[in-house]
Amino acid sequence: MISYPEPLPGLNAGPVTAAERLISLDNLLGVAVLGILVMNIYAFAMPLAAYYSLLIMGGTDALNMGAWFFTHLFFDQKFMSIFAMLYWAGIILMMNRAESRGTAIAPIFCR
Repeated sequence: MISYPEPLPGLNAGPVTAAERLISLDNLLGVAVLGILVMNIYAFAMPLAAYYSLLIMGGTDALNMGAWFFTHLFFDQKFMSIFAMLYWAGIILMMNRAESRGTAIAPIFCR
C-alpha cells in the first residue's frame, strides 16, 4: 500500500476556487494549446523533415503549399512562446496567492 507523507505544518495550499480563476487567462491558454496542436499535426502525419520543407513529401500543389506557408507564417513558434509566457504568468499568480496567505512557496514547488 502506498503511504503519502503528511502535509507540512502551515502549508494551506489548494486549488483555486471558481471565483479566483482568471477566465481570460484560461481562454488564452486554450488558444495557445490549440495553436501548438496545429503545428504538431505535421509531426503526427509526416516525417520530421516535412515540418521544415513541404517538398520532402512531394506536396507541391497550390493547396498544400498555401497551407504550409500559412501555418508557418501564423503558427510556427508563436503559440509555444505564448504558452511559455502564460505558464510563467500562472507561476507568478501562484506565488502571489501563496504570499497573500502567508504560505512558503518552496514546499509547493517541491510538491
